[in-house]
Amino acid sequence: MEGCYVDVRELDEFKAGHLRGAIHCPLSELKKGNIPDNLPDDTPLYLYCAMGGRAQIAKSILLPFYPLAQSIKKSFEDLLKIQATTSFKKL
Repeated sequence: MEGCYVDVRELDEFKAGHLRGAIHCPLSELKKGNIPDNLPDDTPLYLYCAMGGRAQIAKSILLPFYPLAQSIKKSFEDLLKIQATTSFKKL
């Protein structure tokens, strides 16, 4: 999939491992109103977390600023497996 992958997990989770090329934007910061201004607004944002719940919340926060934001419902572990075998074209 063409687009930008955004990891909404906390810093310790991100440091422990993340998708190749992902941008870190923790949900805890989004909840405080810290909306990043450096995300592309002309391409889909694929938000992910450990299981999908935080990504869904992050989507609701980011959608007014980034209308192409989408949450990924797959687990982080599943995404890692997919990334290891594809270029995300089949997600």
